[in-house]
Amino acid sequence: MERKPLRIALHPDASSQWIAGVLYVQTITQALLTVSKSDRPESHLLIRRSYDGSHYSALRKSANSIQIFDDDLGTNKLKRLEKWGRTILKNQPRPQTIEGCLRKTKADLILPCRESLGSQFNSPWIGWIPDFQHKYLPGLFSTQELESRDQKFQELIDDSTHMIVSSQMAYHDLLNYYKAEPENVSVYSFRTHADRVWFDSNPLKTANKYNLPEKFLMFPSQFWQHKNHLILLQAIAIIKERVQQDICLVLTGQDQDYRAPEHPNILKRYISEQGLDANVSYLGLLPRQDQIQLMRRACAIVQPSNFEGWSMLVEDSRALGKIVFLSDIQVHREQNFECAHYFEPTSAEALAQLLMDYWSSLKAGPDLEAEMRAREANTALMQRSGQKLMEICRKTLAK
Repeated sequence: MERKPLRIALHPDASSQWIAGVLYVQTITQALLTVSKSDRPESHLLIRRSYDGSHYSALRKSANSIQIFDDDLGTNKLKRLEKWGRTILKNQPRPQTIEGCLRKTKADLILPCRESLGSQFNSPWIGWIPDFQHKYLPGLFSTQELESRDQKFQELIDDSTHMIVSSQMAYHDLLNYYKAEPENVSVYSFRTHADRVWFDSNPLKTANKYNLPEKFLMFPSQFWQHKNHLILLQAIAIIKERVQQDICLVLTGQDQDYRAPEHPNILKRYISEQGLDANVSYLGLLPRQDQIQLMRRACAIVQPSNFEGWSMLVEDSRALGKIVFLSDIQVHREQNFECAHYFEPTSAEALAQLLMDYWSSLKAGPDLEAEMRAREANTALMQRSGQKLMEICRKTLAK
């Protein structure tokens, strides 16, 4: 008897303030597209109305359907009727619940859920915890947030049908810090899909659009404290002072950190005080296509982060065949990227020396041969990723 393809509801639940959450679900949809046609699941995208926006445009294209649901309507029927009544009077769309969206799509399960849907939810659901950063860098969190994250994560583990994490490190952290059965947790290490359209554009044209020099390093990342921008800026200052007056670093991403609102300004002041205005170009949050073209054009990528659950920047670089200067942390080692050069993330001197050692041999991109090799390897990586995800979904539904 022919097996019926699964219907999977995808639940990014990510606002424009957390683009990585949307990109993560994009990696899932692309992995599922590599599954053989006879077994390939339908994917139905669930978007919270208050989070909807242009950051979902690429993800929308890869889904079989788009369902919009409203923020927590609660379970009180009277309150739901009152809200529906108000929306009718205001000629607004009738509120939709996430349960209603699932009924429309006839989805078999929903993933990845960062918030608990409850132990009595009427469909199987897979929880996802991106990382356990608060266990390693507690100083970046308030006491209240530390307690809240622990409570939220344990609730997610208790209520979910199954759990996924992105690395072996996170798998061991989950079992070490929380009450969980090992068989109820799977490791799903996402991979970036090397999209064909990325290689149809001219990266030089994009670099010229932003008035960038011939040769530059790049670090595309939001200005979170744990991303360790300051060490990178200190390394650039050392290099400028000692050997390379015209070294250039390009920074992209949102200049926000809700836990430390002053942090982005500290970084900008450092750039100014050290006389690095001509050496550091901050371009803000770019369209994904522009970001990728600048990565292709860059002579190398730098990823100095103090902590990652599974670095999307490393996976992006792998898909593009880029050289990466990478902080020597456990997850980066687990990602096992052959084009990486590692440095101690607390030492600006070590990073500066590493960059100086390689600077003269680095060339502006794109390196077409490296890209071709990376794209060939990416096909197999994405296929394995799709197979792994299907195994997890089948395992979840078998419970």
